[in-house]
Amino acid sequence: MLTDLKAFLEKISEPIAIVKLEDDLLVDCNDWFVKETGVKSKQQLLGKSMDQLFADRKERPRTIKSVVNCEGEDYVLIRLDDHKVKGVVEEKNEDSNRLELIIKTIPDSFFIINRDGLYRDFYAVDKNDNEKSNSKERSLADINLSKKVEIRILANLERGLDSMEPQLFYYDRESEGKLVDFEARIIPLNKNEALLIIRDITELNKSKRDLLEVNDRLRRVLDNVNHIIYDIKIAKDGTQEFQYISPQIEKVYGYTRNEYQKIYKESKELNLFHPDDVESIKKKSKELREEIKPISHTYRFKPKGSEDYIFIQEDVFPKTNEKGKYSGNFGIAKDVTEKVMSERKIQERERALTTLFNHLPGMAYRCAVDDNWTMEVVSTGCLNLTGYKQEDLVGNNKISYGSIIHSEFKNLTANEIVEELENFHEYSFEYKIVTKEGAEKWVWDQGEIIRDEFNQPIALEGYIADLTARKESEQQKIRAEIAEDANIALEEEIKKRIKAQEELAKSKNFTDSIVHSSLDMIMAADRNGKITTISPSAIKAFGYSTKEMINITGDKLYKSPNTHKDVMHQLKTSGQFSGEVENITKDGKVFISYLSASILRDKDGMEIGSMGVSRDITKIKEAEKEIIMQKRKLESIFESSANMMIYTIDKGFKLTSFNKRLFEIMEAQFNTKSKLGINFIQQANEYVKQEHQDRFEKFYRKAVNGEALQFEVPMIRKDGQVVWFENFLSPIVVDGETKEVSCLSHEITDKKMAEWKLKESIAEKDVLLKEVHHRVKNNLQVISSILNLQTSRINDKKTLNIIRESQDRIKSMSFIHESLYQTTNFSSIKFYEYIHNLSRNLVHTYAYEKEVELVTELEQVEVSLDQAIPCGLILNELISNALKYAFTDNPTGTLRISLREMNNEIKIEVEDNGVGIPDDFRVETAESLGLQLVQTLIEQLEGSIELTSNGGTKYLITFVKQP
Repeated sequence: MLTDLKAFLEKISEPIAIVKLEDDLLVDCNDWFVKETGVKSKQQLLGKSMDQLFADRKERPRTIKSVVNCEGEDYVLIRLDDHKVKGVVEEKNEDSNRLELIIKTIPDSFFIINRDGLYRDFYAVDKNDNEKSNSKERSLADINLSKKVEIRILANLERGLDSMEPQLFYYDRESEGKLVDFEARIIPLNKNEALLIIRDITELNKSKRDLLEVNDRLRRVLDNVNHIIYDIKIAKDGTQEFQYISPQIEKVYGYTRNEYQKIYKESKELNLFHPDDVESIKKKSKELREEIKPISHTYRFKPKGSEDYIFIQEDVFPKTNEKGKYSGNFGIAKDVTEKVMSERKIQERERALTTLFNHLPGMAYRCAVDDNWTMEVVSTGCLNLTGYKQEDLVGNNKISYGSIIHSEFKNLTANEIVEELENFHEYSFEYKIVTKEGAEKWVWDQGEIIRDEFNQPIALEGYIADLTARKESEQQKIRAEIAEDANIALEEEIKKRIKAQEELAKSKNFTDSIVHSSLDMIMAADRNGKITTISPSAIKAFGYSTKEMINITGDKLYKSPNTHKDVMHQLKTSGQFSGEVENITKDGKVFISYLSASILRDKDGMEIGSMGVSRDITKIKEAEKEIIMQKRKLESIFESSANMMIYTIDKGFKLTSFNKRLFEIMEAQFNTKSKLGINFIQQANEYVKQEHQDRFEKFYRKAVNGEALQFEVPMIRKDGQVVWFENFLSPIVVDGETKEVSCLSHEITDKKMAEWKLKESIAEKDVLLKEVHHRVKNNLQVISSILNLQTSRINDKKTLNIIRESQDRIKSMSFIHESLYQTTNFSSIKFYEYIHNLSRNLVHTYAYEKEVELVTELEQVEVSLDQAIPCGLILNELISNALKYAFTDNPTGTLRISLREMNNEIKIEVEDNGVGIPDDFRVETAESLGLQLVQTLIEQLEGSIELTSNGGTKYLITFVKQP
């Protein structure tokens, strides 16, 4: 406690000493006290009694503090009378006034508050110790504060006064219908009073919320795109770490984000790629790292829990650090399996189109943008059109195309086309040419201007016949700016309070407390630019000691001397400066601050110096850069999708964002321009085929109601052609409510045409197969009829039975082909229907004189043709044998046939309650032709047959069902 009391002396600019009450000895004092007593050092005063130091009791210092108990001893504080320090005080008045002016420029509120919650303004005393009008103590209850806020202030006040430690807390209150946020700081001055500093932080909190909202919006858009989007950085140890990966990875790869990150961290990701693609992937990865350029490749990937590979198209973009070194990458991966398989199906069609291109009667071409129409590529049709071969025109080998244009059209050059069309892409016109034989021809030329990424023309591509081109244009890009409102109006407050220069050193203690507790950097300089006053926060920020800072010129604190000159020039000309500047610390570190400065003048208007308040905004600027970078990444992702239209709409179907591809498609194909705020449904529905318009709008209405959808729709281009688009709609849900819909669309016209052709081909094959099975069935019936005719000429009963058995086998096969003729699926037949028809036919044939009951228990099982024929022959033999031999003693009985499928196995039972067979009978060793045929067919099915005889005969046939 005594140590704290001694430390307190050094902060006071008045002659104060500590005296031990018991023996009246001086135990410590500050430098002001030493100076005013006229001694050379403090040691001459310590341990002396007051009688020794001041013989005349009238000259003795007066007590300014009642008894203070420290460590069991009583002490008092004394100070020299005012007249003893008057000269010194007058010398310090100018500094005191300057500091008070500085404090008044701070946009915070300062109050002195006691334990009872009574407060007063800290400028409540004038130079004659007379109370001003604002010195009256007021209660917190007088302020329009909620009871909760009042309790918080009093609780923090009591905590601070008890601990003598500063307290920081936050609260809000309603002002003019709006909620305002405040930061409150309590700095104890003694055991009963503290300095209360209140700051409005509403704008600061709003800036923080805006930053979080931008980040949240970017994340929601990325999470709702149907492709896998990721961001990887290179760690210090060289390993790759995921910074972000979208949730679509689980839908496409089957792995959760954590599972895939673990695989990647353990360098096991190559195990998931097709072995034939691994070397290509490694090569592309090396190219990305070493050449630091974007890569695009397609490879095969095995999803979790799948035995099949899917095709993945991946676009990867490298990132570099400030030294230009590779530091990571971000990319987009999407499942293109359907696209790849569709491309394979139409390879033959592409070959046919290539053949057609090379045999077109007109001429397709690509030429340079020059006066000679220098041809780079021409089709073989150029011979019939111009009389010249391909090799004659390409590269102006023998003649330039420009030279065969008729003299009437000599001003028609590639350069003229580009200049005349300016920013347009398509062109179409008629002109005459002179062929090799000298004949004149009128030709119709239609094409487009090919431009590079800088919109500069690099070539013309066209067809002298019929070619529809697509126009490319610049997309309206989405720009977002982040700015911080910084309005510090200090000059008016300085002018109002500049007359308050007469306050005495007693108020300076409050001023010092404010300067020391300020989070902002506060500095003041004299008319020569030398720093005279600086806050602790500024000393900490610049890294200098107080001694080093005082009396150095301000230009030492700026990164560039020119910046300091600009600030001082504006101060001299306009009296104030407000803006961002680059400061530099003692150790050379540069940081950005927002500076508000103004000229200080005395009561007569004379310039006495300048002052400034600044705040380090380096982190805010870095946050701005990070958000801008995130926006650029997102824009890059949007714009890197070459064939995909990406856009978002709100609940009113208005466009809120879109990529360049959407703009191009809508303008080139439908002659309409997309822009933010337009009703996309109304715009697009004008070009949807009429019978699909209601369906088109219905899908988007479902999406804004929270349903994810995928659908296809035909649209009519401006040239009358129908094109098909595939659309993916994904609601963006925030707090359980759909705010926007993320939409992806791409053209699938070629895919639809391939599907239609494939369906036509399948339909033709279906008709052909039906005809084949019909003819096979007819042929089998002819054979059966021939055998039937033959029976009329056979008298031998044994031979007759053999022929009838053959007829039955032929009929069993005929039933199968008849079933296939009547079905639409040739890969399998309804075997339960086949067994039902076959068994009834055999009962009718063999048991017409017997009373045999047929019982069928048939599950709806389908089998392939390869299994149906042998299985049908087996059943024919077993059923016919039962009907012929099981009921010889008794003409009545039951024949049961069952069919079921269990665990991909087919089980068929043929059971009768007839006379049975011997116990030692084996199908494998049977000598009859029918049972030998059964054994052979069982082996063909790779199945098994079990025979049991217990009051009848039962066969169990088991085989694995073919896929």
